[in-house]
Amino acid sequence: MKHFIKTFFFCTIILISLSGCFNPIFYEIRKDVVPETATVNGPINQITRYTVGGKEYLVLAANDGIQYKSKANSKHGGWKTYSPSCLPFNLPGYDYFGNDYSGEQIMKVLANSEYLYVLTCSYTVGTDTSSLATPEKIRLYAAKMELSAGSSSWKETKSSWKEIELESSYFPIYADYNYSSSYYFASAFTVFQTNAPQAAHRHVYIRSGQSNTVFPNVKYYEITGNTKASVIELSGITAKEKATADINSAVWFNDSLPNDGVLFFNALAVTSDETYTDNPTRFYYSSESKIYYNETPGDDTIASRSVSSKHNILSLAYCKDAIFIGQGEKINPKDKTYSSSSGGIAKISLKADGIPDALAEFSTNASFQLSTLYQIPVVLNATPEEKELDCSVYASMVLLGSDSSGAGSYDNIGLWSYYPDRGNWNRE
Repeated sequence: MKHFIKTFFFCTIILISLSGCFNPIFYEIRKDVVPETATVNGPINQITRYTVGGKEYLVLAANDGIQYKSKANSKHGGWKTYSPSCLPFNLPGYDYFGNDYSGEQIMKVLANSEYLYVLTCSYTVGTDTSSLATPEKIRLYAAKMELSAGSSSWKETKSSWKEIELESSYFPIYADYNYSSSYYFASAFTVFQTNAPQAAHRHVYIRSGQSNTVFPNVKYYEITGNTKASVIELSGITAKEKATADINSAVWFNDSLPNDGVLFFNALAVTSDETYTDNPTRFYYSSESKIYYNETPGDDTIASRSVSSKHNILSLAYCKDAIFIGQGEKINPKDKTYSSSSGGIAKISLKADGIPDALAEFSTNASFQLSTLYQIPVVLNATPEEKELDCSVYASMVLLGSDSSGAGSYDNIGLWSYYPDRGNWNRE
């Protein structure tokens, strides 16, 4: 009996110890799920809404080309590849022995109500021992896509595409010498879009020039078609929150406003409560780690109150009861480094009237899968009319430079998604 009591006591101590040590681990394991096969890979900086043949699609640059998917497809593995041979340019390639870089890198894919636009960059390789690749030219291409007969796939013909031939002055690039031993190239331009759910509200813009650079003469253009004549210079364009700073984003809000109802912002991230059937009444934009919004539904006056996230905000996406937040630390301008624990996905709950309430915990595995080790440059909700757990949401993850903690994995770089039927975040 003594032996039994001693043995029971010993086993109980072991179980208590194991329980105390491993509960947090099991808690994290419960958040993990069987991984889906990764099909959309690489650093993704944009997911674009585009209408083809009356059907809605999501489009992005990944896997060294263009991928597209029906908005209605809320299943893993639904992305299709637009044939690289039908693009109007060759994708990047490097001949190591010949020290020759060829092809063009896709920088962004954007869309208005008619055209799909692809922004690319070609490079040259230096002849010295450094073999430094330097930006050569920025190019802009446009196409009006069509559906193949009786199919949800796009017609693939090179003749669909046309280059919009713009001078280099539209896309200024300069050498950045803020380094002790080398230099990098920086862009003094950006191309951005409203990316509205409703096709009629989609607009694409160029900001040429950037304050506090060697190209301080800032101009703005809207791209309306597929020719140089359709790139129209805009006058009197100012940002909603701070008129003296450069514009980086836009959102369609109200037909009664100038510029076809579009509001412009200095912010990197902006969204609204627009759905595929209803016009917006609220807009939301970022300022470092804070989210601001309009005071009154339907009015464009900015509220004085803001709600804070934990880290710098890179992207925003609306759903009926929350705002999804893609986070990532701003890069240090001196050494281009960032903190390896300042990214990840977050959410702010919304009150019934659409006013941001407070930072809230996810009931899904979002924080576990899209952790703070990674930058989240894109979050897009394909179903903004739904509540969080009923949405189909996409987010991209990237690692910038070398992860000093060693905890991040380059295998995770690419697109992630949440689907209601699956009930968890997983690789796309």
